[in-house]
Amino acid sequence: MNRIKIYLDCNIYNYLVDGKSISQDDIEKLISAVDNYAVEVLFSPVNLFEIVRCYENKEPKAKKMIEISYKLSKHVTKTPNEILVDQLNTFISSQDFQYLNPYYSQESRFDQIRKGILTIENYQVPEEFHEEVKKHDSWYINSLTEMKSNINKMLSEEIGFIKPSLGNINSYLNNPVDFYKAFNFDDARRKMFVEAIFKDRCGFAGQIPCIDNFDVIPSFSIFLKFYFKVVYELIVQGKEPKSGDWADLDQTTYFYYVDYVATSDTGKAGIFPNYRDILNQILQPMKKSAIKFSSLISRLEKI
Repeated sequence: MNRIKIYLDCNIYNYLVDGKSISQDDIEKLISAVDNYAVEVLFSPVNLFEIVRCYENKEPKAKKMIEISYKLSKHVTKTPNEILVDQLNTFISSQDFQYLNPYYSQESRFDQIRKGILTIENYQVPEEFHEEVKKHDSWYINSLTEMKSNINKMLSEEIGFIKPSLGNINSYLNNPVDFYKAFNFDDARRKMFVEAIFKDRCGFAGQIPCIDNFDVIPSFSIFLKFYFKVVYELIVQGKEPKSGDWADLDQTTYFYYVDYVATSDTGKAGIFPNYRDILNQILQPMKKSAIKFSSLISRLEKI
């Protein structure tokens, strides 16, 4: 039997230990499904960052979050950057994506941080980890601010023979190729535009071969669709990207590897109160789903 693969949204780990949002019985059902090899839970550096933030704020729940994350997944996945570059190299070498492994081949620095918090009194998280988080946050703020500015500029000008509108931009948001039709981009300009986002996000300095459709890099396709939905919402709501919000975007790179993304039953505040609906617009064509944690447990009970 193939294991069901699950990614737990960052806020789920808070709810698993707060003693009121999720019952102990449901937690035990999930752990049992993992122990019986019916379920695999991916735990990412993005998840780890949320727990480290609690740990360094000296919140008592932090160690409980680490403990339960370890019961659910013994290893931390690669970073979003590494996931994207791995998939690019897989495409370049014409290998099969189904054999891609989101994990490191040996114990990683993220495994060591998680183990340190769990086992060492007054453990100090390495400064390199914080620097990496700052880079993610800085990229998120700068990239989305620039993209929002560029699109607002395009909306105020005629591009070729059309004047773009938020309406026709929104109609293309689910397809990162067709998105550029809203701006009358030709293929060469579209490829240059998307390649620039990929390189900027990954810090990738190498040559990228001519790619007609970036959907061939599945995690980047999901990431890019969500990226433009964030930009769209920022424009519509007249908001600016906020520090710390990068996790919602970065964790989308892991969704290619799972069947279900489990989110809180109450949804999210901020720019995406309809976060689960937005994810499903992107994921369901790939036969994947974002579901409430309670719905996930109901499905596990039927295994």
